[in-house]
Amino acid sequence: MKATWNGTVIAEGDDTVVEDDHYLPVASVKPEYLKDSGGVTVSE
Repeated sequence: MKATWNGTVIAEGDDTVVEDDHYLPVASVKPEYLKDSGGVTVSE
């Protein structure tokens, strides 16, 4: 699976988590595209 934003690959990997959608593990995301938001997200 590959995640892109505005034509740039920001994450790529074969190990996805499926919970209604596909999710890539954070280790698959290129760190130069991450920024700490200071917030917390909870998914149930």
